[in-house]
Amino acid sequence: MKEISNEDLKSEMIPVDAKDKVVSFAHSFNGYEYGGTMPECGKIAKKVKQAMVEQKTAGLTLSEIRASLFYYYRALRHSGMEQEDQVVEHYLALIRERVE
Repeated sequence: MKEISNEDLKSEMIPVDAKDKVVSFAHSFNGYEYGGTMPECGKIAKKVKQAMVEQKTAGLTLSEIRASLFYYYRALRHSGMEQEDQVVEHYLALIRERVE
């Protein structure tokens, strides 16, 4: 999937669930570019994951969430771990909330 800016992102472009082409959607936003570097993207991802765990996501931006989803899939690719559908669906719900 090509990159999609936040301004061009429509709710119908967001995958329905964790089984619906999420990998290509995650790569429609370049988290490394947003963060400036891979380590900075990692810091953003850590911040977002912590907010998700603590259920304090109200202050997160759409860009931060998309960068974190991007980083999550890059980490999965390089670690060989399996995706956690519940985590992915939480990301999708947060993205959907901000787009709508």
